[in-house]
Amino acid sequence: MLYRGPLAANGSPREKYSIRQAFHPQLAELFKQSPLSHHSANFLNPTPPPGEVSLILPAVGAYQFAALVSSRLRLFRYLAFCSFGERSL
Repeated sequence: MLYRGPLAANGSPREKYSIRQAFHPQLAELFKQSPLSHHSANFLNPTPPPGEVSLILPAVGAYQFAALVSSRLRLFRYLAFCSFGERSL
């Protein structure tokens, strides 16, 4: 995924929301691809059918989140950061 913008070490809620907005369309496209497309409807179902797993987390206020990294699915994260910007000499 690609994000272009400031990346604070401990960003404000507004900054985090901006990053989520950048990732959301990319994740939506990813979930349209196989093999995720075969299971994506159940990932967002709080009560999935037997044999399927939900990624839905408990609500936080009015917001509902889904875990993209889940030990239930044996999914783990790997982050690599590439910074392309002006350099001081």
